[in-house]
Amino acid sequence: MSGTDGGDSPGQKGSPGGAGGSRIDFGEQVRALRVARRLTAAALAQQCGVSRSLVSQIETGRISPSLDVVRRLAAALAVPIAALFGPPDGTPEGATPEARPAVVRRDERKGLRLPRSRIMYELLSPNLRGRLQVQWVELAPGEQAPHEGFVHAGEECYVVIEGRVRFRVAGEEYVLNAGDALTFDSSLPHGASNDGPGTAVALAAMTPPSF
Repeated sequence: MSGTDGGDSPGQKGSPGGAGGSRIDFGEQVRALRVARRLTAAALAQQCGVSRSLVSQIETGRISPSLDVVRRLAAALAVPIAALFGPPDGTPEGATPEARPAVVRRDERKGLRLPRSRIMYELLSPNLRGRLQVQWVELAPGEQAPHEGFVHAGEECYVVIEGRVRFRVAGEEYVLNAGDALTFDSSLPHGASNDGPGTAVALAAMTPPSF
């Protein structure tokens, strides 16, 4: 996937919420985080290796950025990717879990769908402020993560609930059926694909929260 600002196409403004959630404006959130960090659009663009005009178009909702650009934005703003899709909820240094038990109802999950992706993530843990992130993942038929994969600090465990998921970790492939689980070091390039005819569903846990 290209690291330049070429190849981005117009997309819908915002990102879908959970099963019962509202839409969140991705561009406005990027701008809010940029302003909070006292960065100009030009400075953010320079850190991401893209043009200032691309940052401006993202912030005004005129285009939907590629996954590569989303990852660059998150790194430059020092937040998890998920923080770009909602109110600042990232994991601060030395974060501790909530003091009281927290229930997340099925229709109240925070949803996240990355630009140009047919993979839906729904947060099962209440937020990203604790030490553990748990999410419900649905992969549409034929969908797959970028070839270069994701890379971030921590450890992950995926349990396939429905369908068959092909995981790629550091160049090795692992095919998981319903009931199978895979645990790996998140600092290794990793991704997943759904080769089946139906939607694949998995439960994922990672520590620390970093998506």
